[in-house]
Amino acid sequence: VVVELMPVERLDKALNFLRNEIFDVILLDLSLPDSQGLQTFVIAHNQAKATPIIVLTGINDETLATRAMQEGAQDYLVKGQVTGDLLVRSMRYAIERQRALRDRKLAEEKIREQAALLDVATDAICVRDLKNQILFWNKGAETLYGWQATEAWGKNASELLFDEPSPEVEAALLQVISQGKWQGELTKLTKTDKEILVASRWSLVCDEQGKPKSILTVDTDI
Repeated sequence: VVVELMPVERLDKALNFLRNEIFDVILLDLSLPDSQGLQTFVIAHNQAKATPIIVLTGINDETLATRAMQEGAQDYLVKGQVTGDLLVRSMRYAIERQRALRDRKLAEEKIREQAALLDVATDAICVRDLKNQILFWNKGAETLYGWQATEAWGKNASELLFDEPSPEVEAALLQVISQGKWQGELTKLTKTDKEILVASRWSLVCDEQGKPKSILTVDTDI
């Protein structure tokens, strides 16, 4: 492993580098000439939130290192006990964990954006798992069926929207699972037991391994 190291002895100088350059990882001694203790980590972390930090601490300061971990440090190493292999392994894991955290945040942000777009839609949009429990219920569904999202979440979609078991719905469920999609007209019930006719489009949603995980339903009042 080839590592390019840029050593600095003072925190203020390190902050200048962090303002102008991007690093894969920061090795941070919590005892510097111009900064001591946990505040050293807090200042560096605020300057470079996207960069993983491994703190270096003395043999009697592991409590301090633990507090730094609670504040967001990826790892800590005790000075005098660091081998080359340990350092490389710690840096690799710190970078991988930071990337995983970043990817998870991006995925969560994408989900929030998609949910916001779905809420703008006038169609009733519902996502349910393969046990028919409702996982997502947009504002269009609230308007069309009368059930608020907090009331619909976790409910059985068939029990919520149909008066009795329907062979047509069972056939649609089998088709969407086997063929990936189904569409047709269905009569559903609102919260006030009013019958409405909808054009319903069902799509099977799969996970990254291609395994079915949920069903997306889009209903249009006709």
